[in-house]
Amino acid sequence: MQLLKLYIIKEFVRFVQENDNKVSFNEAKAFFKGLLPKEKAVIVLKTALNFCMYVEILDYDLRENEISLNSDIEIKV
Repeated sequence: MQLLKLYIIKEFVRFVQENDNKVSFNEAKAFFKGLLPKEKAVIVLKTALNFCMYVEILDYDLRENEISLNSDIEIKV
């Protein structure tokens, strides 16, 4: 999968995997704030999440405000 060649996406997916395949939106925002302290974490998170959802790597549950790994595919990072 080409998207996983991008460092920021690969690290984001790895972060979700390391946290039992599920993180809250706020945890993900804190992750990006630590990874890219000079950038606006919410904007980076939303962009990365949208790309990951488009290629069906990650899912987002609006009700639970939770990001999870798509359980239908196997991802190795």
